[in-house]
Amino acid sequence: MAFDHYRSDRCNAWIVAGQPTLKRASVEGGILRLRKSTRNGTMDAIKLLIDQHRRLESQLKTGLEARQPQARAASLVRVGDELTKHLTSEEDVFYPAVKAHSTEDILLESLEEHLSLKRLLADLLTLDPAAETWEAKFKVLKEQAEHHHKEEEENLFPKVSKMMDAAQLDALAQDMLALQQRLQKAGAPREAVVEQTDEAAPLK
Repeated sequence: MAFDHYRSDRCNAWIVAGQPTLKRASVEGGILRLRKSTRNGTMDAIKLLIDQHRRLESQLKTGLEARQPQARAASLVRVGDELTKHLTSEEDVFYPAVKAHSTEDILLESLEEHLSLKRLLADLLTLDPAAETWEAKFKVLKEQAEHHHKEEEENLFPKVSKMMDAAQLDALAQDMLALQQRLQKAGAPREAVVEQTDEAAPLK
């Protein structure tokens, strides 16, 4: 399940004009989608994560289709922030809550996959979007994210659905969403991954 780690030491900066607007749109879009995923005022942590998987995959597809440097940079801002919030809420909230004998191996492999995603994202954040390698690196990020989503949805989430009742899944979803909103409010969540590329996060 785990895939090879990828890392680069490039340190070129790329600044996107109008970045705050992009962040606001991302937050607002996420909240709208989350509201649609609720029923009778409750949420489901598994459905929340799956909805975010689909949104990330759509954003990654859009980013890969971008050809102009500024369009690429704008897509990376959206993908980077959404991916970072998603991974962080899994590592800090979801994984610790669903840790059990039947899930521990899957969670440890998932954390290794998170590390690969963070390394790719960190590389892209310091790479000129006009560089020849940008598209190839972004494509690998897209493929590895899709692989990770598939593994979670097929191997982890079915186990979790048997472990937790609706009230527990609702509470878990609320905690994850609250953390994601705090990260977005703090600004530019994607920038945190640069300091998280040495080793996989621990299973708490």
